Amino acid sequence: MKTKAAAIRLLIVIGILLFVKSYILDIRRISGHSMEPALSNGQVVVILKLAYGIPAPGTNRYIYRWRMPQQGDIVLYAIDGRYVIKRCVRTEGAHLNFILNPHGKSEDYASLLLDERMIPLTRIQLKNLGGFLPTVEQKIPAGFILAIGDNAAQSRDSRDYGFVAADS
Repeated sequence: MKTKAAAIRLLIVIGILLFVKSYILDIRRISGHSMEPALSNGQVVVILKLAYGIPAPGTNRYIYRWRMPQQGDIVLYAIDGRYVIKRCVRTEGAHLNFILNPHGKSEDYASLLLDERMIPLTRIQLKNLGGFLPTVEQKIPAGFILAIGDNAAQSRDSRDYGFVAADS
C-alpha cells in the first residue's frame, strides 16, 4: 500500500514539473556568441513563459495576452526548427532607417540605424527587412518585432530571416 501511495505521489510531482516546464518556466543553455556580452556561450538561463500571456498549447498563439514584447526585452523564439535568444530592438509600427553603403565598403550594401548604432546589412538582409520598399512603408508590420543579437557580427537574426511574429 505504501508503494502504491509513493508511486502516485511521484506521478503527481512529475505531472506538476511537466506542467511548469511546458507553461510557466523553462531552462535553456546559451549556445553561441550572438548575445555577448549580455549572455555568454554555455550560460544557463531561466525563461519565464508567462512574460507576455498564457500560451496556447502546441501553437504560436496566446489564450490570453497581457503584454507585447518591448524594445530591449530578451526574447526566445523558434526559427528553422530550433530555439534562439535575441534582443527585441524594435516593435510593430516602428519606422526603420536604412543608409545605403554608409562606409563605402564593398561587403556592406547598407546599414540599419538603431539609435546611435549602425548594423551592417548585405543586399539580401536589406531586402528581408523591407529596405527596398518606399520610405513610408519601411516599418515593422503589426504583430511583429525586429530581433537582433547584441553581438551582431556573430548573430543570425531578423536580418537573415525577416521580422519575428510577436506570438512566437
